[in-house]
Amino acid sequence: MHPYGRDAISFMAHAGPIDRQDHSDGPLAGRTLAVKDLFDVRGFNTGAGNPAWLETHEPAKQDAWAVARLMSAGAHLVGKTLSDEMAYSLIGANHFYGTPPNPAAPDRIPGGSSSGSASVVAQGLVNFAIGTDTGGSVRIPASFCGLYGFRPTHDRIAVDGLVPLGPSFDTVGWFTPDATLLESVGKVLLENPDPAPTPTRLVRLDDLFAAADPACITNLQEAVGRITSHFDSVSGATIAPGGFAEYRDTYRYVQGYEAWQAHGDWVETCRPAFGPLTQARFDFAKAITDEEFQGWRETRARLRGHVLDLIGNDGVLCLPTAPGAPIGRNAPEAEFDAFRATVLDFTAYAGIAGAPQVTMPIGSAAGGPIGLSLIGAPGTDLSLLEFVTSLTLSSRA
Repeated sequence: MHPYGRDAISFMAHAGPIDRQDHSDGPLAGRTLAVKDLFDVRGFNTGAGNPAWLETHEPAKQDAWAVARLMSAGAHLVGKTLSDEMAYSLIGANHFYGTPPNPAAPDRIPGGSSSGSASVVAQGLVNFAIGTDTGGSVRIPASFCGLYGFRPTHDRIAVDGLVPLGPSFDTVGWFTPDATLLESVGKVLLENPDPAPTPTRLVRLDDLFAAADPACITNLQEAVGRITSHFDSVSGATIAPGGFAEYRDTYRYVQGYEAWQAHGDWVETCRPAFGPLTQARFDFAKAITDEEFQGWRETRARLRGHVLDLIGNDGVLCLPTAPGAPIGRNAPEAEFDAFRATVLDFTAYAGIAGAPQVTMPIGSAAGGPIGLSLIGAPGTDLSLLEFVTSLTLSSRA
């Protein structure tokens, strides 16, 4: 029997059960924590979702910054969770270790690459878990598993002790079953007060709502209607006047180039075995030239300007977190890859702009959970978290 007593596949067996509580008091005292197997935990090998990475790296000498910070606030660390290979996916299916369950939709994928962290929270095995979000890997599994999830402003939280994927996109994110805990974790990890004012304008991204699965539109529109009264003004806008592909490709090329810069030497030296989808992504990344990268960086700067202009100093963007409900867990790999491209049409904006995004569960449609997201100006992380908590409190009043 697996030492965790329930689902074995969400946790990484190579780490075994962990039982560390470095401090018995603090704002997270009494809360259990699991961490994605991209974060270093002292004394354990970091596996990054790939057996070759696990075998070719020594046990960590110290905890990743985020892990140490959470435990200093009283959190009780109980395990490391499954990641998609090298975090290079949005699906949650690992070629070597399998697919963690999605208890909110057992026949559907959990979303990735922080799939294990989302799964253990959704199963109730821990109170909260941390993952990473480069292209949507916290936001998507949160949406697919019916959880709250948060991607912070880029560089707001230290990534020390974290296996990189695309450093100019990589962030530390977290999952909780409720908004109050989401905010509590944020107050621990987000050390400094927000420098920006609380947002007062809601900007609905009409082209993304139009692109979402029609079966989900009623739920999405009702959710938007519930939050509009909390803003001084509400308006619609187009996030991608040139089409979604420009954002998607900008992310893929910039992130792919950075992934090869981070891991290319290891790939060439160790010749690790990858699953076919991960292998194809590294092959793509290797082929990106310096000139192509510079061109896509310039495109990113232009697109970032457009996103930030829409947000301004006092706005938040409102959008569906994902194109719809999660697809079936037994879908063929080709369908997974096509679905990932569609998901990037909804997730690329916060990463390109370096902005914080929160996703909230709003019910189920088309066979699985769906989420609604808010993107704020860089630096408005705590304001976003406080706003989401106030929404849930006011809905109970």
